[in-house]
Amino acid sequence: MPILLRKAKVALCLLPLVATLGGAPRESPRPALRIRVAQESAPGAGDFDDHILGFIEALQTEGTAAAFYRMDYARYGNTTPVLTPNKGHVFFVNGSDGVALFVVFGSPNQNNVNNTGTAQTRWELSGGTASLLQSDDYGEAWASDGGTVFTTNMSWLGANTDGMVVGNLPVGFTILGQFTAMPTDDEADGMTGWLVISADGTAYPLSFVAGQRVRLDVKLVTDVQQGKP
Repeated sequence: MPILLRKAKVALCLLPLVATLGGAPRESPRPALRIRVAQESAPGAGDFDDHILGFIEALQTEGTAAAFYRMDYARYGNTTPVLTPNKGHVFFVNGSDGVALFVVFGSPNQNNVNNTGTAQTRWELSGGTASLLQSDDYGEAWASDGGTVFTTNMSWLGANTDGMVVGNLPVGFTILGQFTAMPTDDEADGMTGWLVISADGTAYPLSFVAGQRVRLDVKLVTDVQQGKP
């Protein structure tokens, strides 16, 4: 009996240590990472903090970000997220090589009537540098300014898509993205808008105006709960 009592005392003494080392319960959980989405009210306005649309999470994969694209000839080959014909899709993937920005135009396996367009865009990264991990198609996206500016001049139709993957994004990144020109001539009726997509499928439509920028930056859940911009 005395031996059992001594063991009980030891076990009780270990409970605070277990909680401290990561066992349940925890008093101070680690804040989760969120990506904040905001779009200025007009080209060049810069009033992002007054026009916050919401917060998104990155999709998760055990492979690399580029592999998540599943490049299939000249199209996006993954089934997640769901893509819409004639739309631009912006989302993030957290892979084995870090977090990456995905920009995909159009939807695979469509036809020339409902999936044809062009996209001239510019993406400015601050907080560090990154690389162009995937280009769909080759030569229609490129990096410049030491890995802080990424530009597209893309054209697709029918069963194909166009897009790019930019990573590994630096900790605390901020990205400003914009269409630098609107589709013209025969492509004017093709591209109809763009949206930012979260891992759970939530989508935030963006104003489709040349030069009107979207801002994507990292925030913590604790900041959001406390009402910080």
